[in-house]
Amino acid sequence: MLAAGRPPTVLDHRERRHPRREQAEHAVTTRLNFASAFGSAIANSVADLRRERVRPLQASCHAAAVRRRVLTLAVLPVLLVPATSHAGARTDDPPKFSATVQPIGDHLREWMTGRSWHEGCPVGFDRLRVLRLRYWGFDGRAHWGRLVVNRAFAWPIVRIFQRLYRHRRPVHRMWLVDRYGADDLTSMEHDNTSAFNCRWRAGQPGVWSMHAYGKALDVNPLENPYVRGDHVSPPAGRKYLDRSKHAKGMIHPGDGYVRAFASIGWEWGGAWTGNEIDYQHFSSNNR
Repeated sequence: MLAAGRPPTVLDHRERRHPRREQAEHAVTTRLNFASAFGSAIANSVADLRRERVRPLQASCHAAAVRRRVLTLAVLPVLLVPATSHAGARTDDPPKFSATVQPIGDHLREWMTGRSWHEGCPVGFDRLRVLRLRYWGFDGRAHWGRLVVNRAFAWPIVRIFQRLYRHRRPVHRMWLVDRYGADDLTSMEHDNTSAFNCRWRAGQPGVWSMHAYGKALDVNPLENPYVRGDHVSPPAGRKYLDRSKHAKGMIHPGDGYVRAFASIGWEWGGAWTGNEIDYQHFSSNNR
């Protein structure tokens, strides 16, 4: 959990030692100790062989002894290989969740200007923050991503993704929308999770989207398309209109994604009724 009071610059969990790792390490240590002792016994046996003087009547016994020692030497490498078990199958824990919150610096400000931000936007750079955080990817691995959001929701959104990461709720991609020239459709076609973008509401020119305030976030837009009548955006999201499916990254009523955003008071566009439903969309005012 996050510490009470003013949040630190960097958020992370305390890493705990995994019991399966301890079991695996103990198994390997036991085998190596046994192999070392067994190896010493074999070395002594070989030395005894060298000291023996073979007499004609003892030849057959000596040959049998040699065969036994050769067999023992052949088995030794097998003993040195740790046995595969469920406890030792995987000893590497995923990296701990971590995130930073920073003001918009000069370099990022220059990159965003003329793309996701321009003169006339309802918020200035001083009211925005850039988040850098770990998220759980579709490939079952941890990745770093960035989001630009309203400063009032910066740390609450960090807590959302901390929760999603802990419960392994996957996000396909997380790049700033500026990577796509701030073109919303192109970003959605690449299944990119994003937040701030100074633009109008879909189908309502002249009305600012909540994305223009940094108070909305679209998650896995390909698996969770925007639907208005017969219009589906992105078009490839049409195959996910059957919401009875449970494909990776899809959002459903009351699931981990919805609960994570609800924990800070944000609502889900997938619960809208009428002609417009936005399965990817979460916002502070449900619009």
